[in-house]
Amino acid sequence: MTVNKNVTSSRFMKDSELFTTMKGKKYLSFTKDAKQIARKMSQQYAAKKKAFETANSSFAKTGSLDISRIANYKTSDAIFKTKMMQKEGQSHGLVLVIDWSGSMNGTIKYVACQLLITMLYAKYSGIPFEVYTFTSNSSGYGKSQKTQKTYGRNFLFYRIADNSFKEKDLVNLFGHMVAYDEKHNIQMSDYYNHYVREKLGNMGGTPLIQAQIASYISAHDLREKYKLQNVSIMFLTDGEGDNPYYKNDSIVDPISNREYFYKTENSASNTVLSAVNKMIRESGFKIFNILLTNQISVASTTKLYFREYHDAKLTSSQINSISHDVDEKYSKDGYSDLKNFMFYDNYIFMNTKLFPLEVTSENSTDATTIISSRMKNIKNISLVGTIINDILVQDFKIKK
Repeated sequence: MTVNKNVTSSRFMKDSELFTTMKGKKYLSFTKDAKQIARKMSQQYAAKKKAFETANSSFAKTGSLDISRIANYKTSDAIFKTKMMQKEGQSHGLVLVIDWSGSMNGTIKYVACQLLITMLYAKYSGIPFEVYTFTSNSSGYGKSQKTQKTYGRNFLFYRIADNSFKEKDLVNLFGHMVAYDEKHNIQMSDYYNHYVREKLGNMGGTPLIQAQIASYISAHDLREKYKLQNVSIMFLTDGEGDNPYYKNDSIVDPISNREYFYKTENSASNTVLSAVNKMIRESGFKIFNILLTNQISVASTTKLYFREYHDAKLTSSQINSISHDVDEKYSKDGYSDLKNFMFYDNYIFMNTKLFPLEVTSENSTDATTIISSRMKNIKNISLVGTIINDILVQDFKIKK
């Protein structure tokens, strides 16, 4: 197994050739909009955090006399200096994990757009983050061995970015990911094509369970490094993974050595996923999966998963009702989510058709028109980032 844990921004310092090509210039335009969107999201995060801290502020006497109040000692006992006691908003960290399997070919450029906004948002907000890709067939750097007992065979897990990257480095990483996905449509130098493949690797299989275990270990490390209160793990995938654990009946927590049991009658991975997700959540982390799909309906998938893998026992009528509501929202908005599904905090169905690349109107220079166009499309342009932002600011809700 290959795990890249020592990534540095120097790996991606080479400027992306993508931005110099005619077909690639639209992506350079996108990066400018991405920065504006990320800053707006960061402002929302900061405002929610500040409001939470203000609402939870109190004053306490210090025990030291305030000389200016001595004259009032006969009528008031408020003659001591006070200090404000402020409850800090909870600190957050993000582990973002991207499916780098062959089936993601053609989708990665849209994932890269969402990822850029999310990385910039986290960086502007001071949220420590790490970004990983996972596959079963790739080449890369920073190789180190883990036991097959934990991960099985042929698993590759690469950290491609973190909060130490400068803004320019994150934009270059975005360009490299798009270039990789567009290599058959946009002509670039042979040297650059080799450079991108060398840095990002080749797409292979979908070892999702192993990736979840690896991300769990990474989340532990991130939480310990920055002394964080909340760490969220967010997966972006396009389908189920393989299951090297189907002959077993339990997963062992690599941190606490606690054993989590499951039952599986075939090679289906979902029962194992549920066990791993339970392990992750019981260790104090939040875990989410965004399933990228082009399906017209997700009702049949929802019903099947609920009957076999959900963490709550539901009646058929309850399952049908939930599946109907999820599918109705998906059909209307292009995305829908299930809470506590397979022990994910949220399992989110998302149609890949939601992801346009342009925010502004190319045919208009009028500021009002441009702003109106941006606000109309911002929901989809920054959908993944917006979902993550909404998840994080939930911790800043003010109790009435």
